[in-house]
Amino acid sequence: MNMEYVGLVEVDPCFSRDEVNWIVEANATGWIVSRDGRVLGPHPGVDLEACVQGLRDLISLGRGEHTFEGAVAVYDTECGSLVLLTVHNGKVSRRTLRSRPVPATGSNVIDLASRRRRARSRAI
Repeated sequence: MNMEYVGLVEVDPCFSRDEVNWIVEANATGWIVSRDGRVLGPHPGVDLEACVQGLRDLISLGRGEHTFEGAVAVYDTECGSLVLLTVHNGKVSRRTLRSRPVPATGSNVIDLASRRRRARSRAI
């Protein structure tokens, strides 16, 4: 899957230098932190499930010390689905804005040549 991410999550108070170094070195969360520790952004190479789980892990580790607020739009370039991740009050919400289009199953035109005809005579 090819995912494109747009948006950031703000952290208040910002991460300390040690926390920033730990997030960068661990790189297990799927999120990139800015040098000043104020914002988080999704890593471009991570899939959606890992992105959501990594953000939930970061929030649970920072509970009580940091607040997280923001929104990230995730677009799958292969199938055209669009998902919105929002973070508010320590909770990550995931909402599908546009899902994968349903493939066409065929024509809705009735093929009269393939249908069997019944000859009925009516007396008037």
